[in-house]
Amino acid sequence: MRKLLLLLFTSLSLFAFSQSDSLDIKSNTLNFGSKNDSYFLKESVIIGKHSDVEFVNFYITNILTGEKRAALIINSTTGGWTSPLHTERTGAIDSDEIDFCIKCLNYGKDNLINTKPDNYTELVFTSRDLATIGMYYEIGNFSKWNLIFRTGYYSRRPVKSINIKNIDKIIELFILSKSGIDEFLKP
Repeated sequence: MRKLLLLLFTSLSLFAFSQSDSLDIKSNTLNFGSKNDSYFLKESVIIGKHSDVEFVNFYITNILTGEKRAALIINSTTGGWTSPLHTERTGAIDSDEIDFCIKCLNYGKDNLINTKPDNYTELVFTSRDLATIGMYYEIGNFSKWNLIFRTGYYSRRPVKSINIKNIDKIIELFILSKSGIDEFLKP
């Protein structure tokens, strides 16, 4: 009887856990491609990679209507493949949100990098899909600014930090992405 109750409790717990892990996608582009009344051509173009953060343009075309959408997909990884701390995360930034990321990073580059705040400070842009891009000032023995990528609140460890010295390379990747998306969306 005890074993039966334990088995029942375990199976119900696993069922409840699997139900709570469903994803709530808010990206207009990703939701556009999940309609049931059409079929779509989907393309992924790798823009570049820096410090385990990969920038991929995602293009989608409704074959029946010709309507197009695009988003920047950011994939980030932490830990080695054999590490128990290895995680992979994905976040979507719709085409109309990329300019905000660029403006956020440029503002931080021009106005914050050379400051030393007394408190933890964060400058971020958060997309509809809850991908967060920006920078934060870390307080402690090694007080410094870092770039932050929070790509997917769906995972256990969603944050990736990159040295602030790489800000120009990251801004360049956003600009390349925006350029490719603008070209794809041209009528």
